[in-house]
Amino acid sequence: MPVTVRDAFATWLFLNQLRILRKGEKNMGNESIKTDGPYGQFIEEHKDFFNSYEKVVAFLTGCYISKVMYAQGTNLGNSPFFKKLRGLKLDKKRLEILYPESRNKIQQYDAFGLVKDIDPLLAQAWINCGSKWDISDDEATLAFSIGLSLDYNIHKADEKE
Repeated sequence: MPVTVRDAFATWLFLNQLRILRKGEKNMGNESIKTDGPYGQFIEEHKDFFNSYEKVVAFLTGCYISKVMYAQGTNLGNSPFFKKLRGLKLDKKRLEILYPESRNKIQQYDAFGLVKDIDPLLAQAWINCGSKWDISDDEATLAFSIGLSLDYNIHKADEKE
């Protein structure tokens, strides 16, 4: 039995590398994602994870929320905005609400310069999604959490360059 499972897994990896098993997955064209900023470059470098525009939306929303928390002057755990998110699974509707709320907070704190790289990219990703939402709530929550966690590293890496 273990040998059969190992062989099946090896076959799956091989077919996945050939992109035979990616039925139903959206293919993002290079022309739709701007890669001139640090966030676009990060998405471009990790195309294997960002295989749909929905994941890009969730990821960039996480980065956006990170900027809001920075503008509020609090660390990740004590931000009033972050307390809204604790324990939530994020779906399309919740992400649609978070984007304008966070944008309003950024404007309220007069910190729009913090999101100048993310804002147009996030808006374009929403447009590219269209009316369809093809990822699960768990995938959206994961991509959001990754964006929330990696925003600082992406921003710092861009400053070093």
